[in-house]
Amino acid sequence: MASARRGFSITAVDRTALYLKKAKRKADVEGLNIEFVHEDMRRFCRPNSYDGVINLYTSFGYFEDPEDDQKVLINIHRSLKSNGKLVMDLMGKEILARIFRERDWHEENGIIIMEERKISKDWSYIDSRWILLKGETQQKFKVSHRLYSGAELRALLTQCGFRSVDVYGDFESAPYDNKAKRLVIVAQK
Repeated sequence: MASARRGFSITAVDRTALYLKKAKRKADVEGLNIEFVHEDMRRFCRPNSYDGVINLYTSFGYFEDPEDDQKVLINIHRSLKSNGKLVMDLMGKEILARIFRERDWHEENGIIIMEERKISKDWSYIDSRWILLKGETQQKFKVSHRLYSGAELRALLTQCGFRSVDVYGDFESAPYDNKAKRLVIVAQK
């Protein structure tokens, strides 16, 4: 929404209607003009429509079939205008190997969040089990996603048609090395 506040035209795409509904309510309260599209990123494509695409907070790699990740990136590439850019931010495999903890918990806004993690499929996947506690209420869910190294993601983006792929260790353009905080990609069509 920060980009919409600065006057950019924004299209938000998600397959989870509840997320879109919450975001639309926030946008309406602020008077922001954002297009909300309820669609799966494996299918959504508007050829040559966007100057930029932003995919943040490890919002990539949740499909079981690796070909689905490729479909997503091809759709993004096709949806970008000539010289358009994709910015991705995720937890890279190298970073996770350095900071990995099998179990962890923290409290956020009165909710205790417990997470148990397991690396699987030869370090290509992470399976997580989450338990959220708020008073007497308990919610449990599982989530898994594919892990990418910087080199693996660069190769996949190149394979999907991006001509330039820069890899950084944070949003300040630090190198993607042993001190990297995140895997940040800037890829150009």
